[in-house]
Amino acid sequence: MVLEDVLKAYDYVTRKRGLDPDKRPYIREVVSRIGSEWDKEGKVFLVEAPTGYGKTVISMAIAKYIMENGFKSIITYPLRTLIQQHSQLFKQLFSEEIIGTRFMHNMESPYLVKPVTLTTIDTLAMNALGLPPEDYESVLRSYRGSPWGYDGHYLFARSMVDLSDIVMDEVHLIMDSTKSLFFLRAFIEYIVSDLGRNVILMTATLPDILIENAKSAVPSRIVEYKFKQEENDPFVKDRIRKNIHVHPLCGNGISCVESMLNKTECKRVLMVFNTVAEAVKFFVENKAVLQDKFCGNVLLLHSRFNENDREKKTVKLNDIIHEDCFAIVSTQVIEAGVDISSDLLITELAPANSLIQRMGRLARWNETEGELAIWYDKEKLNGNNYTVYDGDLTKATLEYLTRNLDKIHYHLPNDYESKVGYRSFINYVYSKIPIPHGNEYSDFAGQLKKISSASRNALNLLIKYEGSFVRESSIIGTLPVYNCDSIVNQNLNIKIRTKDLIPLNIDSVINLGKKGKLCPATVTVSSGYNRELHIDSSDRSRRFINMISDLSKRRDTGYITRKIIEMGIVGLITTSNYDENTGLYW
Repeated sequence: MVLEDVLKAYDYVTRKRGLDPDKRPYIREVVSRIGSEWDKEGKVFLVEAPTGYGKTVISMAIAKYIMENGFKSIITYPLRTLIQQHSQLFKQLFSEEIIGTRFMHNMESPYLVKPVTLTTIDTLAMNALGLPPEDYESVLRSYRGSPWGYDGHYLFARSMVDLSDIVMDEVHLIMDSTKSLFFLRAFIEYIVSDLGRNVILMTATLPDILIENAKSAVPSRIVEYKFKQEENDPFVKDRIRKNIHVHPLCGNGISCVESMLNKTECKRVLMVFNTVAEAVKFFVENKAVLQDKFCGNVLLLHSRFNENDREKKTVKLNDIIHEDCFAIVSTQVIEAGVDISSDLLITELAPANSLIQRMGRLARWNETEGELAIWYDKEKLNGNNYTVYDGDLTKATLEYLTRNLDKIHYHLPNDYESKVGYRSFINYVYSKIPIPHGNEYSDFAGQLKKISSASRNALNLLIKYEGSFVRESSIIGTLPVYNCDSIVNQNLNIKIRTKDLIPLNIDSVINLGKKGKLCPATVTVSSGYNRELHIDSSDRSRRFINMISDLSKRRDTGYITRKIIEMGIVGLITTSNYDENTGLYW
């Protein structure tokens, strides 16, 4: 009966979206196999499908089935941009009473209460561990000894998670953080083994380390669906016929990008940089040339825009990607869930997972030809990190590419004729990561089962892990201003909205302090009924900013994160440059 109902849900989704199921036979097979296992004890379903294959239909079909026959479903994403894109598709299937989203500035589904909720992995972790974002300020006040603080509604928030089956889409994007693997293992064990519910992990790149991590949590309850690369599959036929010309690896840094642009005849070009600073620098210095060469359809994408400008970027992106001529300069934000196709991809070296995702944006549509160029900066390869990535993973990626650059099939996971499928590439690189064991796992596993004082304990855990349960660096909102005096002295009546704040990691905040770009004040939440944001220019805030600016006194990012949490700071103020086209840069 479960199988029949799941397939009915799948058929409904494909009809509603106007999809031809014969074009993606593997999706129907996966949905069918999930349906045949669903009524048994809790399971972990590991689903691999190449970029562009359309695996989002799986989460939609499962969500519809659960809504009609079970309790709740929570679909998580590692990026807010993916929620914004996919929520529009989900809302074609479900009414407002059923579907809702929950992320930084969006509270359609507070405490993840809606029967179908789309949220971030960060928000899921906070609710599951007993510190829902809705209660964060209240718990913090209690932590600081205020009589107005309380432990919040953590039991209600946790019950919303406990009653849900979980789908984690694009799960590969949390692979480069050991912390997230610890949380994932503990969470899977809790949801599947303790509660008997189901977890579906979906990704285009399913390395063995992710499989082993899941098996270490619930060894007897793993169901794997690795992509079946059958030649009669229309997707496989299409990818096989594409001819991707791979240029030699280039170790001369950003000059490689300029050289490729000067000689290319391609008209639909995507350039991906690892850091915002490099992307902005290149865009500013080459904007006029790009506009002249690419019909004026030029766009810069990265994470340092406020919410309004980010929405404008999304609209413009959707407009130009269907043009015959464009140039897009981007960071990692382009990697997942963005349906864009270029005939030339110029990308900086990154770990294998990220590279395969970027290459999913090359010759993605009807093109039969494409060009790929990978560049890196030799001087940055020494050390523990390469730009924002783990140094060992990046070096392992470079080693494999050096030997196999033109032998890899970048669009298909399995070997085909003389080409090696990208799964071998992924497994080689991620074999360098050990299966996580240690105190972090124990902390998360213990907290998931804790009832008494769970919110207070979760806050202590958040401080211990530097402001995030799943990411290596915590994020703080940042408000750009032209000068400090009008803000700090509050001569102007400036209304601050959460959507005006731009997310920055702590390392970037330290960089701003070192360059003298931080104003001696912070953004905090008022204690009044309306809970509005306001400027705090007290001596305490001034001392905190001075501490960040004077790196000789304190280089510890964990300490800075702890002070941000303890002081209830929701934002910092910077005099760095900002405009709607370029974003925040310095």
